[in-house]
Amino acid sequence: MIKVYLGGPFDERWKLKEMRDYLSTPINQFRVTSRWLDNEFPSNDSPTDEQKYELCAWNQFDILQSDITVILDPEEYQAKGTPGRHIEIGYAIAMRLPVILIGQRRSVMHFDPLIRIMTIQKSFLEVKEEIERVYEEHWKR
Repeated sequence: MIKVYLGGPFDERWKLKEMRDYLSTPINQFRVTSRWLDNEFPSNDSPTDEQKYELCAWNQFDILQSDITVILDPEEYQAKGTPGRHIEIGYAIAMRLPVILIGQRRSVMHFDPLIRIMTIQKSFLEVKEEIERVYEEHWKR
């Protein structure tokens, strides 16, 4: 069973939840480690500092529990949002875990050989197939 961490902008978590649901079906049998996807804050309040500390620890642990990190980086978030997804990419690379970046290269760091780029228009099936290819290349050599 391939373990996958899904990251991206908090406001786009609904897309990542759909991806998680697709990947986690009995047919696909992926295990998604991203607990942050189910974290809700009452009435759109920002998380407290204590909650942010907890989320940070969860995300780091969940990335370490994965075989592959998949990051959604929509173009409309290039100039907004928090840098969390970029930090997650750096953390995964530092741990020598492969990353699939769904979006565009925005940094020299996105040329690291552990990062595979996919365009934003890809279907869940294409993402699943890319995860399987990257997993085979990285873990089965």
